[in-house]
Amino acid sequence: MAKTGPTHPSADEQWAEPHTSPKRRIEDVLRRQKKALQRELNTISGEYEQALCRINELEAERFERVSEESGTHTARLVKNLETREQFYKRKAQVLAKTRRVLEDEMVTAGSVQRLFVPESPPHDVPGVELAISYTSASKTSGDLYGFRHEQDRGILDLFIADATGHGLPAALITAGVFGAMEALRFVGARDSLIPTLDAVVGAMANRKLAMTFFSATFDYRRFRLHYSNAGHCFPLIVRGGEARSLAQSELQLGMGGPRESDGRRHAVALADGDVLLLYTDGLTEACNARGRAVGTRRLSEWLQNLHTQPVDVIRDGLASRLEHFAGTTPIDDDVTFLVARFCQ
Repeated sequence: MAKTGPTHPSADEQWAEPHTSPKRRIEDVLRRQKKALQRELNTISGEYEQALCRINELEAERFERVSEESGTHTARLVKNLETREQFYKRKAQVLAKTRRVLEDEMVTAGSVQRLFVPESPPHDVPGVELAISYTSASKTSGDLYGFRHEQDRGILDLFIADATGHGLPAALITAGVFGAMEALRFVGARDSLIPTLDAVVGAMANRKLAMTFFSATFDYRRFRLHYSNAGHCFPLIVRGGEARSLAQSELQLGMGGPRESDGRRHAVALADGDVLLLYTDGLTEACNARGRAVGTRRLSEWLQNLHTQPVDVIRDGLASRLEHFAGTTPIDDDVTFLVARFCQ
Protein backbone atom coordinates (compact mmCIF):
# COMPACT_ATOMS: atom_id res chain seq x y z
CA MET A 1 0.00 0.00 0.00
CA ALA A 2 1.33 3.26 -0.96
CA LYS A 3 1.88 5.67 1.89
CA THR A 4 0.15 8.96 1.71
CA GLY A 5 1.26 12.12 3.46
CA PRO A 6 -0.80 15.00 4.81
CA THR A 7 -2.88 16.87 2.26
CA HIS A 8 -2.79 20.72 1.81
CA PRO A 9 -5.79 22.71 0.63
CA SER A 10 -5.73 24.06 -2.81
CA ALA A 11 -5.68 27.76 -3.51
CA ASP A 12 -9.45 27.79 -4.26
CA GLU A 13 -10.22 25.91 -1.15
CA GLN A 14 -7.95 28.19 0.88
CA TRP A 15 -9.96 31.38 -0.07
CA ALA A 16 -13.40 29.83 -0.03
CA GLU A 17 -16.14 31.41 2.27
CA PRO A 18 -16.27 29.53 5.57
CA HIS A 19 -19.27 27.35 6.02
CA THR A 20 -22.25 28.93 8.01
CA SER A 21 -25.34 27.34 9.37
CA PRO A 22 -28.85 28.31 8.16
CA LYS A 23 -29.67 29.79 11.55
CA ARG A 24 -26.70 32.07 11.36
CA ARG A 25 -27.65 33.24 7.93
CA ILE A 26 -31.19 34.04 9.06
CA GLU A 27 -29.87 36.03 12.00
CA ASP A 28 -27.60 37.98 9.70
CA VAL A 29 -30.49 38.80 7.38
CA LEU A 30 -32.66 39.91 10.29
CA ARG A 31 -29.85 42.03 11.65
CA ARG A 32 -29.40 43.77 8.36
CA GLN A 33 -33.16 44.34 8.01
CA LYS A 34 -33.31 45.73 11.55
CA LYS A 35 -30.55 48.20 10.75
CA ALA A 36 -32.35 49.21 7.56
CA LEU A 37 -35.62 49.66 9.44
CA GLN A 38 -33.86 51.70 12.12
CA ARG A 39 -32.44 53.98 9.48
CA GLU A 40 -35.89 54.40 7.92
CA LEU A 41 -37.42 55.04 11.36
CA ASN A 42 -34.78 57.66 12.11
CA THR A 43 -35.49 59.29 8.76
CA ILE A 44 -39.27 59.27 9.39
CA SER A 45 -38.82 60.63 12.91
CA GLY A 46 -36.72 63.48 11.59
CA GLU A 47 -39.26 64.28 8.92
CA TYR A 48 -42.04 64.15 11.55
CA GLU A 49 -40.16 66.56 13.79
CA GLN A 50 -39.63 68.87 10.85
CA ALA A 51 -43.34 68.65 9.98
CA LEU A 52 -44.32 69.49 13.57
CA CYS A 53 -42.01 72.47 13.55
CA ARG A 54 -43.49 73.65 10.27
CA ILE A 55 -47.01 73.19 11.57
CA ASN A 56 -46.16 75.23 14.65
CA GLU A 57 -44.65 77.90 12.46
CA LEU A 58 -47.74 77.98 10.28
CA GLU A 59 -50.03 78.13 13.32
CA ALA A 60 -47.98 80.99 14.73
CA GLU A 61 -48.15 82.83 11.41
CA ARG A 62 -51.87 82.19 11.13
CA PHE A 63 -52.50 83.36 14.70
CA GLU A 64 -50.47 86.48 14.08
CA ARG A 65 -52.33 87.16 10.82
CA VAL A 66 -55.72 86.53 12.45
CA SER A 67 -54.75 88.76 15.37
CA GLU A 68 -53.77 91.52 12.98
CA GLU A 69 -56.97 91.11 10.99
CA SER A 70 -59.01 90.93 14.17
CA GLY A 71 -57.28 93.99 15.52
CA THR A 72 -57.96 95.85 12.29
CA HIS A 73 -61.60 94.71 12.27
CA THR A 74 -61.97 95.63 15.93
CA ALA A 75 -60.49 99.04 15.27
CA ARG A 76 -62.88 99.59 12.38
CA LEU A 77 -65.78 98.41 14.57
CA VAL A 78 -64.79 100.72 17.41
CA LYS A 79 -64.44 103.63 15.02
CA ASN A 80 -67.83 102.82 13.51
CA LEU A 81 -69.41 102.65 16.96
CA GLU A 82 -67.81 105.94 17.93
CA THR A 83 -69.13 107.51 14.73
CA ARG A 84 -72.62 106.16 15.43
CA GLU A 85 -72.42 107.33 19.02
CA GLN A 86 -71.52 110.84 17.88
CA PHE A 87 -74.34 110.74 15.32
CA TYR A 88 -76.93 109.67 17.88
CA LYS A 89 -75.64 112.20 20.39
CA ARG A 90 -76.09 114.96 17.83
CA LYS A 91 -79.51 113.56 16.93
CA ALA A 92 -80.48 113.38 20.60
CA GLN A 93 -79.41 117.00 21.03
CA VAL A 94 -81.50 118.04 18.02
CA LEU A 95 -84.49 116.04 19.31
CA ALA A 96 -84.10 117.50 22.79
CA LYS A 97 -84.00 121.01 21.33
CA THR A 98 -87.00 120.25 19.13
CA ARG A 99 -88.85 118.83 22.12
CA ARG A 100 -88.13 121.95 24.17
CA VAL A 101 -89.39 124.10 21.31
CA LEU A 102 -92.54 121.99 20.96
CA GLU A 103 -93.12 122.04 24.71
CA ASP A 104 -92.75 125.81 24.72
CA GLU A 105 -95.16 126.03 21.80
CA MET A 106 -97.60 123.74 23.62
CA VAL A 107 -97.38 125.94 26.70
CA THR A 108 -97.99 128.98 24.54
CA ALA A 109 -100.88 127.25 22.78
CA GLY A 110 -102.34 126.27 26.13
CA SER A 111 -102.03 129.84 27.38
CA VAL A 112 -103.76 131.15 24.26
CA GLN A 113 -106.45 128.48 24.50
CA ARG A 114 -107.22 129.41 28.09
CA LEU A 115 -108.16 132.82 26.77
CA PHE A 116 -111.03 131.10 24.93
CA VAL A 117 -112.69 129.88 28.12
CA PRO A 118 -113.81 132.06 31.02
CA GLU A 119 -112.21 131.44 34.40
CA SER A 120 -115.62 131.63 36.04
CA PRO A 121 -119.23 131.79 34.85
CA PRO A 122 -121.28 134.99 35.05
CA HIS A 123 -122.91 135.60 38.42
CA ASP A 124 -125.32 138.39 37.44
CA VAL A 125 -127.79 136.32 35.44
CA PRO A 126 -131.29 136.28 36.98
CA GLY A 127 -132.84 132.90 37.69
CA VAL A 128 -129.68 130.76 37.51
CA GLU A 129 -126.61 129.90 39.56
CA LEU A 130 -123.58 128.53 37.69
CA ALA A 131 -120.37 126.66 38.52
CA ILE A 132 -117.74 125.22 36.19
CA SER A 133 -114.94 122.63 36.50
CA TYR A 134 -112.29 122.43 33.78
CA THR A 135 -109.33 120.02 33.90
CA SER A 136 -107.05 119.43 30.93
CA ALA A 137 -105.21 116.13 30.46
CA SER A 138 -102.28 117.91 28.76
CA LYS A 139 -100.96 121.41 28.16
CA THR A 140 -103.71 121.93 25.58
CA SER A 141 -107.28 120.71 25.63
CA GLY A 142 -110.00 119.52 23.30
CA ASP A 143 -112.75 120.76 25.62
CA LEU A 144 -114.39 124.13 25.15
CA TYR A 145 -117.16 126.00 26.92
CA GLY A 146 -118.49 129.53 27.15
CA PHE A 147 -121.26 131.93 28.17
CA ARG A 148 -122.84 135.06 26.77
CA HIS A 149 -125.35 137.11 28.74
CA GLU A 150 -127.61 139.43 26.76
CA GLN A 151 -129.47 141.47 29.35
CA ASP A 152 -131.51 143.43 26.85
CA ARG A 153 -133.00 140.21 25.51
CA GLY A 154 -133.20 138.44 28.88
CA ILE A 155 -131.22 135.41 27.76
CA LEU A 156 -128.05 133.53 28.66
CA ASP A 157 -126.28 131.56 25.92
CA LEU A 158 -124.04 128.74 27.05
CA PHE A 159 -122.27 125.90 25.29
CA ILE A 160 -119.92 123.00 25.90
CA ALA A 161 -117.92 121.11 23.26
CA ASP A 162 -115.40 118.30 23.02
CA ALA A 163 -113.06 117.73 20.07
CA THR A 164 -111.88 114.24 19.22
CA GLY A 165 -109.01 113.24 21.51
CA HIS A 166 -106.96 115.88 23.28
CA GLY A 167 -103.69 117.72 22.79
CA LEU A 168 -102.69 120.03 19.96
CA PRO A 169 -104.92 118.67 17.13
CA ALA A 170 -108.00 118.92 19.33
CA ALA A 171 -106.90 122.36 20.51
CA LEU A 172 -106.72 123.56 16.90
CA ILE A 173 -110.30 122.42 16.34
CA THR A 174 -111.47 124.29 19.44
CA ALA A 175 -109.67 127.43 18.21
CA GLY A 176 -111.44 127.24 14.86
CA VAL A 177 -114.83 126.72 16.48
CA PHE A 178 -114.21 129.53 18.94
CA GLY A 179 -113.33 131.89 16.08
CA ALA A 180 -116.41 130.91 14.13
CA MET A 181 -118.63 131.42 17.16
CA GLU A 182 -117.11 134.82 17.81
CA ALA A 183 -117.88 135.72 14.21
CA LEU A 184 -121.50 134.59 14.56
CA ARG A 185 -121.76 136.05 18.08
CA PHE A 186 -124.98 134.11 18.61
CA VAL A 187 -126.91 137.09 17.28
CA GLY A 188 -129.60 136.24 14.80
CA ALA A 189 -127.78 133.06 13.81
CA ARG A 190 -128.82 130.48 16.36
CA ASP A 191 -130.67 128.34 13.83
CA SER A 192 -127.60 128.26 11.57
CA LEU A 193 -125.05 127.77 14.35
CA ILE A 194 -124.78 123.98 14.11
CA PRO A 195 -124.60 123.80 10.29
CA THR A 196 -121.99 126.58 10.24
CA LEU A 197 -119.79 124.95 12.86
CA ASP A 198 -120.21 121.59 11.12
CA ALA A 199 -118.76 123.12 7.95
CA VAL A 200 -115.91 124.78 9.89
CA VAL A 201 -114.83 121.58 11.64
CA GLY A 202 -115.17 119.55 8.45
CA ALA A 203 -113.00 122.01 6.54
CA MET A 204 -110.33 122.13 9.26
CA ALA A 205 -110.11 118.40 9.93
CA ASN A 206 -110.90 117.07 6.46
CA ARG A 207 -113.42 114.66 8.05
CA LYS A 208 -110.62 113.02 10.08
CA LEU A 209 -111.51 114.71 13.37
CA ALA A 210 -114.86 115.64 14.83
CA MET A 211 -116.35 117.61 17.68
CA THR A 212 -119.37 117.10 19.89
CA PHE A 213 -121.23 120.29 20.67
CA PHE A 214 -124.11 121.27 22.94
CA SER A 215 -125.49 124.79 23.00
CA ALA A 216 -128.37 126.16 25.02
CA THR A 217 -130.18 129.43 25.55
CA PHE A 218 -131.75 130.12 28.93
CA ASP A 219 -134.68 132.53 28.58
CA TYR A 220 -135.07 133.68 32.17
CA ARG A 221 -138.12 135.80 31.38
CA ARG A 222 -140.06 132.76 30.14
CA PHE A 223 -138.07 130.30 32.26
CA ARG A 224 -137.41 128.01 29.32
CA LEU A 225 -134.32 126.33 27.94
CA HIS A 226 -133.76 126.02 24.17
CA TYR A 227 -130.97 123.73 23.09
CA SER A 228 -129.23 121.92 20.22
CA ASN A 229 -127.03 118.85 20.51
CA ALA A 230 -124.52 117.68 17.91
CA GLY A 231 -123.45 114.28 19.20
CA HIS A 232 -122.54 115.52 22.68
CA CYS A 233 -123.08 113.66 25.95
CA PHE A 234 -126.73 113.92 26.96
CA PRO A 235 -127.06 116.59 29.66
CA LEU A 236 -128.63 115.51 32.94
CA ILE A 237 -131.39 117.48 34.61
CA VAL A 238 -132.56 116.73 38.16
CA ARG A 239 -136.11 117.61 39.12
CA GLY A 240 -137.74 116.45 42.32
CA GLY A 241 -134.70 114.36 43.18
CA GLU A 242 -134.85 112.33 39.96
CA ALA A 243 -132.31 112.66 37.17
CA ARG A 244 -133.20 112.33 33.51
CA SER A 245 -131.40 112.99 30.25
CA LEU A 246 -132.06 115.53 27.54
CA ALA A 247 -131.66 112.78 24.99
CA GLN A 248 -132.20 114.57 21.68
CA SER A 249 -129.02 114.57 19.57
CA GLU A 250 -127.71 114.60 16.02
CA LEU A 251 -124.41 113.97 14.24
CA GLN A 252 -121.16 115.35 15.59
CA LEU A 253 -119.65 118.43 14.01
CA GLY A 254 -117.35 117.69 11.09
CA MET A 255 -119.10 114.52 9.93
CA GLY A 256 -120.84 116.23 7.05
CA GLY A 257 -124.00 114.12 7.20
CA PRO A 258 -127.61 115.27 6.85
CA ARG A 259 -129.27 116.83 9.89
CA GLU A 260 -132.95 116.32 10.59
CA SER A 261 -133.45 119.62 12.35
CA ASP A 262 -130.93 121.58 10.27
CA GLY A 263 -129.81 123.24 13.48
CA ARG A 264 -133.24 124.06 14.87
CA ARG A 265 -133.50 123.87 18.62
CA HIS A 266 -135.44 121.82 21.14
CA ALA A 267 -137.14 123.42 24.15
CA VAL A 268 -137.86 122.37 27.71
CA ALA A 269 -139.89 124.22 30.34
CA LEU A 270 -137.93 124.62 33.57
CA ALA A 271 -139.15 124.36 37.15
CA ASP A 272 -137.86 126.09 40.24
CA GLY A 273 -134.92 124.15 41.70
CA ASP A 274 -134.04 122.23 38.53
CA VAL A 275 -130.34 121.33 38.37
CA LEU A 276 -128.71 120.95 34.96
CA LEU A 277 -125.36 119.21 34.39
CA LEU A 278 -123.43 119.62 31.14
CA TYR A 279 -120.26 117.54 30.85
CA THR A 280 -117.72 116.07 28.44
CA ASP A 281 -117.12 112.33 28.09
CA GLY A 282 -113.89 112.58 30.08
CA LEU A 283 -116.13 112.56 33.16
CA THR A 284 -118.19 109.46 32.39
CA GLU A 285 -115.36 107.52 30.72
CA ALA A 286 -112.89 107.92 33.59
CA CYS A 287 -111.96 104.46 34.94
CA ASN A 288 -110.86 102.99 38.24
CA ALA A 289 -108.21 100.33 38.90
CA ARG A 290 -110.65 97.57 37.89
CA GLY A 291 -111.20 99.17 34.50
CA ARG A 292 -114.77 100.21 35.30
CA ALA A 293 -115.92 103.58 33.98
CA VAL A 294 -117.97 106.12 35.88
CA GLY A 295 -120.81 105.84 33.37
CA THR A 296 -124.01 107.84 33.14
CA ARG A 297 -125.88 105.84 35.78
CA ARG A 298 -123.27 106.41 38.48
CA LEU A 299 -122.98 110.07 37.52
CA SER A 300 -126.78 110.43 37.81
CA GLU A 301 -126.65 108.93 41.31
CA TRP A 302 -123.90 111.34 42.33
CA LEU A 303 -125.88 114.28 41.01
CA GLN A 304 -129.11 113.14 42.70
CA ASN A 305 -127.30 112.89 46.03
CA LEU A 306 -125.87 116.39 45.67
CA HIS A 307 -128.64 118.30 43.87
CA THR A 308 -129.97 120.11 46.97
CA GLN A 309 -126.57 121.68 47.66
CA PRO A 310 -125.32 125.00 46.27
CA VAL A 311 -123.82 124.74 42.80
CA ASP A 312 -120.25 125.22 44.06
CA VAL A 313 -120.75 122.34 46.48
CA ILE A 314 -122.24 120.19 43.72
CA ARG A 315 -119.24 120.92 41.49
CA ASP A 316 -116.71 120.16 44.23
CA GLY A 317 -118.66 117.07 45.28
CA LEU A 318 -118.62 115.66 41.77
CA ALA A 319 -114.90 116.37 41.43
CA SER A 320 -114.23 114.71 44.79
CA ARG A 321 -116.26 111.64 43.91
CA LEU A 322 -114.47 111.36 40.57
CA GLU A 323 -111.07 111.55 42.25
CA HIS A 324 -112.05 108.95 44.82
CA PHE A 325 -113.49 106.66 42.15
CA ALA A 326 -110.41 106.79 39.92
CA GLY A 327 -107.98 106.38 42.82
CA THR A 328 -104.45 105.95 41.50
CA THR A 329 -105.64 105.38 37.92
CA PRO A 330 -104.70 108.40 35.82
CA ILE A 331 -107.48 110.17 33.93
CA ASP A 332 -106.14 110.50 30.40
CA ASP A 333 -108.85 112.73 28.94
CA ASP A 334 -109.96 116.30 29.49
CA VAL A 335 -112.76 116.61 32.05
CA THR A 336 -115.15 119.56 31.93
CA PHE A 337 -118.55 119.91 33.54
CA LEU A 338 -120.92 122.79 34.19
CA VAL A 339 -123.57 122.89 36.93
CA ALA A 340 -126.60 125.18 36.67
CA ARG A 341 -129.41 125.61 39.19
CA PHE A 342 -132.53 127.39 37.98
CA CYS A 343 -134.56 129.35 40.52
CA GLN A 344 -137.53 131.70 40.16
